[in-house]
Parts: sequence; C-alpha cells; structure tokens
Amino acid sequence: MHKAAGPELEVLAKSLGPIAPGQSVITPAFNLPAKHIIHTVCPRYIYGTSEEEQLLALAYRSALSFKHDVPDASSIAFLSLGTGIYRWPLEVAAKIAVTELSKSEFESTMMCVADEIARAKYNIAYKTRLL
Repeated sequence: MHKAAGPELEVLAKSLGPIAPGQSVITPAFNLPAKHIIHTVCPRYIYGTSEEEQLLALAYRSALSFKHDVPDASSIAFLSLGTGIYRWPLEVAAKIAVTELSKSEFESTMMCVADEIARAKYNIAYKTRLL
C-alpha cells in the first residue's frame, strides 16, 4: 500500500507513529484511488488471552470510529488484521472481525482476504454470527 500511495505516505506515516496496538490514525491516500487510509495496529497473538482478543477488537473499533471524522466517507475496507506475521488463527480473527465490523456505521464495510481458505473462515464466522 505504501508503495502504491507514493513516498508522501511513508513520510507522513513515520511522523504519526509509533501507535500502540488497538490504536488507529488516518492519513490521506495520496496516489491510491481512495480519499483516506486508516492505519491500525493489532496485537500479536502469543497466548490467545482475552486481553489479546480485546486489543484486536479495539483495533477494528478504533478504525471504524473515524467515520465521525470523515462523515462523507461511505465505505471502508479492511485486510484480515493479524492473520499474517502476527499469527492470529483465522477462526479467532474472523470471529472478532465479524463481530466488530457488524457495528460499522459506514454504508459499505468490506473484508479483503488473501485466499479461498480465509474467505471460507470469514463466511463461517459471518453465518455463525447470524444464528
């Protein structure tokens, strides 16, 4: 994302950090086809504690809270937070994401995933939440 947005994003992002797990900041999107980028930090999955889960949920909530700062924004898209190098199990991360994203005040809230396995896990979490 930083490469596609251009060097201005990298310079600005460095001036805003570091931010703690669960916190978010917003920047212009520069060369990307969007108005803003919300940067959030999720915790590492180490022990699978409720504190780690609460911080991951907070990362989603803090990103979603920017709706109040940019009321003209109608949509928001997320990557699957924490499921890469931070080692969150997909099932756990998906359940937390679906729970938090269901509270979104944006007209459209999207989850972008890397592959069909992740897509299936998020669909299961979504369908389970509806029950």
